[in-house]
Formats: sequence, structure tokens, C-alpha cells
Amino acid sequence: MTGFLSVMLMPFLACVLLALILPALGTHVLARGVIFVDLALAQIAALGQSVAFRLGAEPHDPATYAWALGFTLLGAVLFSFLWDRGHSVLQEAFIGISFSLATAATLLLLANAPRGAEHVQGTLSGEALGWVTARDLVVMAVVFGVAGACLRVCWRTFSLCSRDPAGAARRGLSVRRWDFLFYAAFGLVVTSSVRASGVLAVFSFLIVPVVCATLLGRHGANRLWWAWGIGITVSLAGAVLSYIRDWPMGATVVCVFGACVAAISVLTRMRYAGNGRKRGRVLA
Repeated sequence: MTGFLSVMLMPFLACVLLALILPALGTHVLARGVIFVDLALAQIAALGQSVAFRLGAEPHDPATYAWALGFTLLGAVLFSFLWDRGHSVLQEAFIGISFSLATAATLLLLANAPRGAEHVQGTLSGEALGWVTARDLVVMAVVFGVAGACLRVCWRTFSLCSRDPAGAARRGLSVRRWDFLFYAAFGLVVTSSVRASGVLAVFSFLIVPVVCATLLGRHGANRLWWAWGIGITVSLAGAVLSYIRDWPMGATVVCVFGACVAAISVLTRMRYAGNGRKRGRVLA
């Protein structure tokens, strides 16, 4: 037990912070129907990290964070002002194009760089999660606290712009400006999250807990509480498996999330099938 705490406590606490902030953002992402915007923004942040890497900055240098945040805010501007949310197909296409361009640019930038392949692998798999320090946790807590406070204060307006942008416009709100504020807060969180846990883990924390809670029939504030519980439980299971099997923490958590959503999907289908048979017998 002592060995587990000494090795996995910091990574687990980092995952808890991710589990508390990302599902709150995920509820808005699902409402907007832009499921993969997180992957696009996360990859844009990773591209900023790669630029800093090529300029000689180390992963934990302030310059690395500054480059990643700058690129992410640029992505927030693009996503807020250059697409029309009335055309969902074009919106998803724009997200896919942004993700593919950021990925390709990262690969080209690091093609001939020393340790370039290791850097690309780390940004995807979240190997840095195993080396999180107390200082990293403090920075994440501060950044997530600022973003969380912004979400809390603006929750109703964000929700209205996410679910009914036309209604928000009729009320006199500048939807594009509120979209930018949302994506800026989102980008602030993503920049710190990618730096600690990698692109894939960030996407999983953002979407999977909310999807699992929705499959379980939870709605409103109750859904967010369930998403938090699921995220923290998966984080603990991932930390235990990572310690026992000596697997990378980020990739392990992603796989546990996959197993979790699969199990809940099967159980939900079995429950609905059972309810259907019961109703059939009653009608008969």
C-alpha cells in the first residue's frame, strides 16, 4: 500500500482534477453536438507544445505552456467565429480538418527532431501522467478553479447558447462572443490537461463519464454528479491497474473508460430488454 501511494498518488490526484472539470465541459460539448472538438483543440495544444519543443523548451517550462495556450486560444477564435453552427455537417467537417491539419503539422515539425517520435507518443498516450509533481497539481488546480468559476457564473448563458443558439440570439446575446468565451475557458483547461495526461485521456475524461451517466438515465445536475463519480472511480481503477501491470497511466485510464462505457451499454440494453418483456407479458 505504501509503495502504491508513493508511486501513484500524484497521477491519481491529477486524474481526479481532470474528472472534476472535464465532464462539466463535456455536458456543453454534447449539447452543442461537437463531440470531437476536444480532440481538435487538444491536438492544437499539442502542436503548440511541439513548437516549444523544437525551440528547446522542456515539457514543464513555462514557455511550453505559453505556446500551447496561445495555439489553443487561436483554435478557440477559429471555432467561434469561422464556422456556422447552423450547418452541423460543415461544423463537423471543420473540426475534422482542424484535427488532421494540427496532427500533420505536428508530425512534420518533429519528423527530424531528436526524440521527436517520443514526444509525439507522449502527447497521445499521456506518459507524462506518471511523472506529475505537486507543483503540476497546484497549477492544474488553479487553472481548473478559474475555468470552473467561469463555468459556474456563466452556466445558464452557456447552456442557452449550447442548446438553443437561435433563442439566445433572440434574447440579444452575442452567441459568437459567448462561444469564444466558452472555447477560451475550454482551451485553458485543455492546455493544462494535455500537458499532464495526453490527448486521448483528455477526450475520455471529457466525454465518457457524461455518456455513461446519460446511459444510466441521469439528467440535469444529477447527471454531472454521476459523471464525477464515474470519472473518479475509473481514475482509481486505472491507477491500480497501471501500478500492478506497470502500464502507462494515461493509456490505462483510456482503456478502463472504454470497458466502463461498454459494460454500462450492455447492462442498459439488458435492462430495457427485460422491461420490454415484462410489458409484453402484462399486455398479453
